[in-house]
Amino acid sequence: SIKQRYSQLLQRVATEAEFHDVASEMLWELGCSHCGLEEHGGPGGEDSKPGCLGADFRWNAAEQGYEITRVVRGDHWDAQRGGPLCKPGLNISTGDLLLAVDRQPLSEAFCPEEALLQTAGQEVLLSVRRPMNAALQALDLGPGPSQGRQGRKPKARGRPEAPETGDVRHLRVRVLGSDLDARYKDVIRQRKDLVHARSGGRAGYLHIPDMERLGFAEFWSQQQPEARKPGLVVDLRGNLGGHISPQVLAHLCQ
Repeated sequence: SIKQRYSQLLQRVATEAEFHDVASEMLWELGCSHCGLEEHGGPGGEDSKPGCLGADFRWNAAEQGYEITRVVRGDHWDAQRGGPLCKPGLNISTGDLLLAVDRQPLSEAFCPEEALLQTAGQEVLLSVRRPMNAALQALDLGPGPSQGRQGRKPKARGRPEAPETGDVRHLRVRVLGSDLDARYKDVIRQRKDLVHARSGGRAGYLHIPDMERLGFAEFWSQQQPEARKPGLVVDLRGNLGGHISPQVLAHLCQ
């Protein structure tokens, strides 16, 4: 039986996540509609999941820090759907180094994900600096026509001053429980820009993630500027299904 076949796999299960995978496969084979598993808040559950900074990192051995290779923007004005590192005043960009979280130094063995365990929704203190190997690009070569006596450009009014190379800054950031929404927004923005560029601005792009409340909200927020173009690409990849297809078609046919 299905139970006997899947029970033989239990002796190989080492973590709760692996158990969830096995049980989910069994439920899928049973063909039970609307059945699933939900993790509890104990060890290995929701409480132990790391917070998200909305960024990709890689260890930089020469600089002894985690280099930021990508900063996720999302809807940066939204506290829940925007990248935490894109907030005004932080001035964090790709290439910067994350050195510590809440004063705990990071290392190749102690990564940001481990340092951010049990921090979702909380504020953390990040220690960040620009890489030292970029110092040659910041050398002053003497005053130019738009520079002052000390060989530095005058500070622009109303703009935050860029951090100096090698200076460690300590920044407070509120951590997300998940950055999937922000990453989704970035992907959709990239696809939309690609369609606009390839079509010369004559085709719009819409992605509908599901046919439920979220999908209709995404459709409604995007459709007015995109549907006015001569052509329209409606992307249903990854759509989770639902019941609003008639409403979507009715709006597109108007």
